Amino acid sequence: VEHLVQRRQQEHPRGLRRIKFDYETFNQDGVLLNFSETTLVFVNVKTMKPCSAPDFVIDKMKPYFS
Repeated sequence: VEHLVQRRQQEHPRGLRRIKFDYETFNQDGVLLNFSETTLVFVNVKTMKPCSAPDFVIDKMKPYFS
């Protein structure tokens, strides 16, 4: 059985502490099976408090921003 998963990133993460991804999964007939979201949160390892996304992460993701 084939499924298509589409990912949409709705927020540009520059300076943000969170990056949210939305996903939709379709079957081979194009029927939406489910949708979900994932939120990445960046945390300072020393303080365990939220911090901005590192530049290297943002640079790697630039081609995928909507």
